[in-house]
Parts: sequence; C-alpha cells; structure tokens
Amino acid sequence: MRFFLLLSLLLVKKIRTDENKIIIDYFIYKKVSSVVGFHCNWEKNAVQLIKLFNTYGITAMVINWNASISVSKLFNNLHWKLGGFVDMRCRQENDIKYLFKEASKEELFKNLNTWLVLSKNLTQALKVVNDTSFSITTDFMIGILDYKKILFYDVYNHCKYRGGILNVSFAGNWNKNIGLNISITKESISRRWNFHGMILKMTGLINYRPKDKQLAEYLQDYSTKTLDTIGKFGYALWLHVSEIFNFTIEAGEFTEWMPNDTNGPMISALGRREIDLAGIPASVTDDRLNYVFPPATPWLFSACFVFRNPESKNIKVNQFLSPFSTECWYLTAIMTLLVSVLFSITLTLENIATCLERYKISLLTTYGTICQQGSEFCPESPASRIGFLTIGIFSLLTFNFYSAYLVSARLNEPMIKMNDSLYSLSKSNLKVASEPLIYLNFYLKRDDWETKKFYNNKWLTTPESERFLLPEEGINKVFEGDFAYHSETDILYPYIEKLFDNQRICELTTVHMVHPRLLALYVSKGSPFTEITKIGLAKLYDMGIRHRQLKRWAAREPQCQKELLGVSSINIYETIPTLLLLNCGVLFSFLILLVEILLK
Repeated sequence: MRFFLLLSLLLVKKIRTDENKIIIDYFIYKKVSSVVGFHCNWEKNAVQLIKLFNTYGITAMVINWNASISVSKLFNNLHWKLGGFVDMRCRQENDIKYLFKEASKEELFKNLNTWLVLSKNLTQALKVVNDTSFSITTDFMIGILDYKKILFYDVYNHCKYRGGILNVSFAGNWNKNIGLNISITKESISRRWNFHGMILKMTGLINYRPKDKQLAEYLQDYSTKTLDTIGKFGYALWLHVSEIFNFTIEAGEFTEWMPNDTNGPMISALGRREIDLAGIPASVTDDRLNYVFPPATPWLFSACFVFRNPESKNIKVNQFLSPFSTECWYLTAIMTLLVSVLFSITLTLENIATCLERYKISLLTTYGTICQQGSEFCPESPASRIGFLTIGIFSLLTFNFYSAYLVSARLNEPMIKMNDSLYSLSKSNLKVASEPLIYLNFYLKRDDWETKKFYNNKWLTTPESERFLLPEEGINKVFEGDFAYHSETDILYPYIEKLFDNQRICELTTVHMVHPRLLALYVSKGSPFTEITKIGLAKLYDMGIRHRQLKRWAAREPQCQKELLGVSSINIYETIPTLLLLNCGVLFSFLILLVEILLK
C-alpha cells in the first residue's frame, strides 16, 4: 500500500514537472519577456515555476486568481511582449468566463499579449472563450493535456461584432521526447489575411451626390472629380485595402455637423463603433486621439480665400530716384556743376556781352543737354565745341544708365501681394463669400485673435444672403475682381485653370483659412481592424498606389508663367510724382515771371 502511494506521488510530481516544461518551452518559443500565470496548485508549484522562468531570463508572476484582482493591472503592457497562461482544470467555468470577460473588456488580446490556456477538453475550453475583442493579430493558444503529450490549437476571430466566427486550427504538439513542435510558421497576418467578404462600415462627408445615383457609384465617378474630391479619394484607398484583405465596404454619408460638435459626426460614430472606417481624411487633434486611431495621413488639405490681387494705390515716390544710389546722385550733381563752371570758362572766347550771361548760357546748356534737350546756342571756338561735345557724351551715358534701369525694373517688378493673413483680408475692401462647407463655422469661430478680427470685421458685416455661393458662381466673381471666395483648393484649382488666363492666374492671391496640413484616415481606437488598415495603407504607399490616387484626385495648382507676362500699363499712382514735379515747375516759373514783371 505504501509502495503504491509513493508511486502515485512520484507520478504526480513527474506530471507537474512536464507541465512546467510545456509552459516554459511555449513562452520561450514566443520570445516573451514577462509572464503572468494562473496555475493549479500554485502555492506548491509557483516558486518552482518562477525559478524555471528566471533561469531563461523571463520575469514571472504565478498567482491564484480571483475576482478581486485587477486583470488590467497585471497585463498593463505597452512596449514589450507579455505572456499569460490560465489552467482551466482546477477552476469553475464561471470564474474562467469572468476572467476572459474582463480581459476582453480591457482589450488584453492585442498583439503584444500572448495567451496559453491549458484544458482537458477543447470543446469545454472554446465554450468559455470570450472573443469579443479578438482580432486578426490575437495570439491565443489552447493546449489540450493528457499524460503523454499536449495538442495546441490556434484560436482567433477577425471581428465578432461584424459577424466574424471563431476560427480554430491545429497548431502543433509537445511531447517529452521531441519537446515543442509548432507547425504554424507564418506570421498571423499572412495566415489570417482573408476576411471572407466581411462587411465593414464606412461613412464620410458627402455634399453633392445626386439623389438618383447610388453612393458607391458616385464615389467612383471621375466626371465629377471637383465635387466631394476628398471623399472619393478616401473611398478609393479603402477599396484597395479591401482587395488586399478580402472584405466588403458598406459606404454611408453624413451631411450635417452640429454647431457644438468639435469632432464631427464621423469621428463620433467611430468612437461609438457604429462605423469601422473614416470615409474622408480628417485633421488630427489631441481630443480625437482619445476615440480614434490614425493608421496613415495620405491627404494634404488646404482651404483658402482666393482673389485677384488688388491694384496697388501707393504713390511710388522713390521709383524715379532708385536707379542711382545716394552717393551716385551727389557725385552726378557735383560733376554737373563742375562741368558747367568749366564750360563757362571756355565761353570767354565766345562773343558774349557779360559774365552773368556767360554763366546763364553755361548752366542752361549743361542741364538741358543732360535732360536730352536741344539748345539754340552754338559755340564757335574749338575749346567751347569740345566742352559742348564732352557734356553731350556725359549726358548720353548718364541718361542711358538711368533709362535702362527704369525699363529693367519695370519688366522685373515683383507683384506686391497681400499677406497670407485673415487680418489683412479683414482690412481690405474686398467682398467675401464661401462655399457652404460643413466645417466652416468650426474654423470661423476659433479662438485666435486673427480669426476673431476677420469674423467680426468682415464675415459678420457681409449680408447673410451673400455669404455662401456655389464654386462656379464664386470663381466667376473672382474673375471679375474685388472679390474673395473661400473653398478647398482641390475645388478651386480646376475652375481657375479652366476660366483664367495666364495674366489673371499671376494676379491671384490666397489667404488661408486652413494652412496646408496632412489629414489622416481613421479607425476606431482599439479596433480589430487597426493592424490591417496600417499594413494595407503602408502597402499602398510602398507600391505607389497612394501616389497614383493622389495625382488622380488632387487638383494641381495653376502655374503662373512669368515669361509670358506682358508689361502692365502705368497707372495714375505711378505718374503722380512726375505730375507733381511738372506742377511745381510751372508754379515756380510763374513766380519768376511775377518777380521779373515787378522788377521792370
């Protein structure tokens, strides 16, 4: 009797040793750095098992789980691979169900957590598995134990709340002679890529869909490229991802955005998991990241006011002085005076009555020649003629330098445009209007001072009936001038390219309501589809499909061909300095006339 009792104890000890070896071998194979376990006979076996784990460089904690223990704290892991094993053979079925329910609630079946469940019966084990938060990356293995070997079964579900079923496949075995033998060698994504046509819901902002056209058909309609462009681009990318993983997209739309909803109906629906995919790329904000996850940022978005640059009304006083520097002007004046004095000396050989008359002739001849004017005086002596010729050459060179600079400056004069500032636009005399964009109020009511100035000084002063125009009407008003129209650049650019000539394109100025920024496509935070969207969109980047779709749907910016521009006419504001100089000269001559009359 004692012999059989001793034999039974040795056999139990041997079985426990084999079970420990199974657990150790499995987690070494999975290359985890830490393990949390709920083991039978944990008080007697825990220390031995922990020592074995530590021998292989794996930190471990083996406990007797109960409902008071927080599962999320035990498996709180963001940066390294964590293993967890549960022995079902010594626990009530309800306890195991509660454990898996809490684990599913806390989303502990992510790809950083590796689970091993030990049981005597596969059917019983599958009965208690809670696969609510399972996904394509779930690493969940069930081990069926007997005295000779253990069989492993890989378990996953693509997405339970979208109609996915629990998938079970044989993964390998363990025996004491060979050890661990896992027959599944491929990564989980490679093995589980096929979603078998599972329907995923997608919703985005759609403004211009005709009532007689199906949404899916409209989103692929290239003939209406300028309408709902960003939604069509997003749908095109998701279609490519769906072809990679064999799922079906059920497209939806929304047309309203409540005034106090900062995130918008699409993000809110993703947060509630009413939909799975964002139909349009959207901006990334701190608040949104609490509800959604951005797998990629494929779209460059910009929205702005566009208008023809208003004609400058600044009086250009310096344009007639700019050809020469200050030092050059001083030197020219001094040389002109010096030449005039030297020329007056040569005039002593001429038949001139008085010295004063000689200086008057010298000054008038010198300055008249420099100003390219003729003279009735004709010197007779060789010295005077040489002096007159020298003055002519000097004035010719000076005039050529001066006029060449003016012509060159006129041809290459940069167009002075308005600053890219809503504050500058609010101070202008331009009328404003916008396309009726669903998110416009969100941007108009931002807290920055510049937007507030524009909103109060320009937008609110515009009659409500004139604030919103359709793109075609708005661009036509921009074409006429003195009008600023707001829309997305991908809507504006095709109309501009079609209607505007090169001269008007070069005159265009933009003031951004939304400066260029990358927009992200979203999935729900913690979604079972997070990994496939990351991988799928990354493939689209690598294969150039994203670039192709971007070129297909995004509008190119109209280019100003400066080499084809003609010289614009000189306006009144540029000629005012010369008119003022003429008037001053006339007034000065009248004053001299009055002085001469009075002296006589």
